[in-house]
Amino acid sequence: MRSHDLYHTAYTALTAHTMRSLLTMLGIIIGVGSVILMVSLGRSFESYILDQISSFGENLIEVYPKGLERIGGSMDSITVSDYEAIRDLSTVENVNPVIFVTQSVHYGTEEENPFIFGTHASFIENYGLRIATGRMLDERDEKSAANVAVLSHETAKELFGNHRPVDKKITIGGRKFRVIGVLESVG
Repeated sequence: MRSHDLYHTAYTALTAHTMRSLLTMLGIIIGVGSVILMVSLGRSFESYILDQISSFGENLIEVYPKGLERIGGSMDSITVSDYEAIRDLSTVENVNPVIFVTQSVHYGTEEENPFIFGTHASFIENYGLRIATGRMLDERDEKSAANVAVLSHETAKELFGNHRPVDKKITIGGRKFRVIGVLESVG
């Protein structure tokens, strides 16, 4: 059969059953459009989630103690020896132990209940956070166990308003801490 005959047969079939041809084409168009839409939505969500993850570090893993998911559960399941064992792994670049504290922060008559944690200086770098004013923790602070604190932008604003918080004393759970830095706002 020649190609001319094929085109003629196809044209005759399409024009003889116009409604059926239109409905078939509409079904194909809707089907292909749906697949394209679903793939586009999937890629958009994937991109959004990966952007959120990369904002905290693309090669970052957080390990929480057993019991953290239960209110009042024990958080003693991760020990210093666990920290040292993870730190000594050849595939691990950096380890930051963190202790969570549930205390109020006071400055004068102001009181805040922010999310408080104690950690090493490199914790801030791992999460891509930056200092707006003052400085970050350093080895001297860690070795001397200095009572120093770095505040989030929001906590500093709530406690100090428009005043400069660096070198001021705050109270956390009855202990005095000197503010050495304030982080940039993360939005």
